[in-house]
Order: sequence, then structure tokens, then C-alpha cells
Amino acid sequence: MNRNLETSLFLFSGIWSFGIGFRLFLELINTREFILIPSHPINIYFDFLILMVSGMLLIYYGYLRYMEGYFS
Repeated sequence: MNRNLETSLFLFSGIWSFGIGFRLFLELINTREFILIPSHPINIYFDFLILMVSGMLLIYYGYLRYMEGYFS
């Protein structure tokens, strides 16, 4: 596969996962009294935070791949 296409896929998937995780985390915080929270709500927060962190890592990795190709 083309290196530029792979780098773009890393960046876009990172932006997507960070955005979805951030939005769902904020919705969960803002509407806490209106949704049904299970007996262990830490699991829900953990899922959305992991999605945000994985998105940030993908964005960082895609950026490093982009800069590596830019300077070579």
C-alpha cells in the first residue's frame, strides 16, 4: 500500500477515535443523572478514555510517519 495512504489512514482513524471518545465522555459527564449508569460506572469512563488515548496515539504515530516522509 502507498505510504502516504497509510499515513492518512492513521491520521484519520486517530482523529475519528479521539473525537468519538471525547464526545461520548463529555455526554456521559454532562447527562449523568438522565442515563442509566450500571453498578460499576468506572467501566464506562474507562472505555471512552481508552478510545481517546488510542486516538491520540494514532494521531501522534501518523504525524511521525508524515514528518519522516517529509524530511526524507
